[in-house]
Amino acid sequence: MTLHCTLHVDGDTVFVGAYPDPAALARDVSARAAKYIGHRFSADRLAVEASGGFNTVDLNLVQPHVAVEVQRQ
Repeated sequence: MTLHCTLHVDGDTVFVGAYPDPAALARDVSARAAKYIGHRFSADRLAVEASGGFNTVDLNLVQPHVAVEVQRQ
């Protein structure tokens, strides 16, 4: 199964990628999101949420709003 993700910042798409597993997605996306929110979102937490069936994970609820959309294929 491949995980496809889209990283959104304030509604704009800033990155689209594909990963072989939740851990790889989480490591990369948490590092990319840190550029926008000034700190790293827990990669472990993101991996759990991505593998647990969540389609959208909010990484930062205040400005800028940062979210990652995950699709399984």
